Amino acid sequence: MNSWKEATGWLYKSVLISALAGIIGAVAAVFSVFNTVSNAAGAAAKGHGGDALQAVSDGANTLDTITLITGIVSIACTVIFLVYITKLIDLVNAADKDAVSKIRLANVIAIVGSIFVAFVPSLGIVAFIINVVAWVILFMAYGSLKNSSTFPAEAAKGMGRLRTAMILSIIGALIALIPFIGFIGGLVSLFAFIWNILGWKRVANSDAPAC
Repeated sequence: MNSWKEATGWLYKSVLISALAGIIGAVAAVFSVFNTVSNAAGAAAKGHGGDALQAVSDGANTLDTITLITGIVSIACTVIFLVYITKLIDLVNAADKDAVSKIRLANVIAIVGSIFVAFVPSLGIVAFIINVVAWVILFMAYGSLKNSSTFPAEAAKGMGRLRTAMILSIIGALIALIPFIGFIGGLVSLFAFIWNILGWKRVANSDAPAC
């Protein structure tokens, strides 16, 4: 029981902290850019060209620091997630081990896709295909656990939320491409973002499976 609570609790925490890090990083970056532009413009208006350049340099350094910190937090959360999803494989019934293993596999594949995007941007199509494969595997895994009779009922409902969040994220992304109503896609994506966190919270609130 304690092992189950520990594993599911850390899965939820890793997802939550990673999400919060992303939000904080994005907001801080916006404020950093705004502050940099404001300071540089003010210095330039007063004829202090050197101060303007220094303001831009300081702003760039601040942005780099923010990106580094949030990146480290995200990597740490990814490692924690993989560690505890691996532990969860040993805690579920035999019938559910394959589906939970696929959650781990999908996340590893997604990491590979992210590496391609970051370091080999010219192979964007390869990264896209990799991420599609990861999405399909994850979607199937969530669906299998959602409908499992041996997976804890509360956790199964959480998996249902996670599956719904995946669908909504795709819908949101597609709507965002439509002129004039793109903001609706943003709202849908925001709901998917929140629903994903709530899905893992429901898993964390579940009891261990019956032996």
